Amino acid sequence: MRTAHKPWAALAAGIVLPLAAAAAPLTFFMDEVTSYSDIGICTNDNLNTVTESLASTMRADAWTGARYVNAGAWPQDFRDRALDATGLDDTYGDTKSLTVFAGHGNAGLLTFRPRNGVCTASAGANMALGYGSTGGASVVGMWLSCDMFATGLLDESWSMYRRMNLRQSLGWLNTIGIGDNEPRDFYNKSKSMANKDAWLQQMAGGTRQPLVLTATTATDANTCWTFHGMESLGRKVVDTLYGSWGYRCWEYIAP
Repeated sequence: MRTAHKPWAALAAGIVLPLAAAAAPLTFFMDEVTSYSDIGICTNDNLNTVTESLASTMRADAWTGARYVNAGAWPQDFRDRALDATGLDDTYGDTKSLTVFAGHGNAGLLTFRPRNGVCTASAGANMALGYGSTGGASVVGMWLSCDMFATGLLDESWSMYRRMNLRQSLGWLNTIGIGDNEPRDFYNKSKSMANKDAWLQQMAGGTRQPLVLTATTATDANTCWTFHGMESLGRKVVDTLYGSWGYRCWEYIAP
């Protein structure tokens, strides 16, 4: 069942800038971790591969970018240097317009294979993608992980830490399974519809609760809904969010 739209009308701290939108370059960064069972910390079940066909399909559509897997995917890729001196998001995770993580996770938390004794990146505590961060290029976040929105990016908005200034985030409210080609199928659906409709249509089913979160710097909620229905990766509509968000709106599907 599709729920009613639930606007988030909480104003961000600091100055709210006027509405601004600019097309972002067609670039992506992907980290995917499938192998967890052999590591000493953050040990978990192994996972299937879900971003390979997405990356190849996007490249065929003139997107450019990088995809790193397992030992090549580092937690530091998503850690902001201003929040963690070892963070590398200004070189990796926050340098492309679409940022994708696939692997185990929890509320606002991404789990990797360990590197230098670290195996996670956490929204607010050390992860701050989008405008105002040390990388500052991410526009859309695709979280192919369980429970990312359970409290994560939503509660992170009120955090004393730096905000995530993404135009749009795509994920789930609960624990889910993801088919090998579902991210690719979502992308293909977005060639004929908005991201929000393509994501909710493709990623629902069973007990899964997909959610799309969109932000705007405007001072009214209606503008938030305008951008919510505008963004479309397949149609190459990717608008950069300049400035700290003023409103966030979201839509999800309950099983």
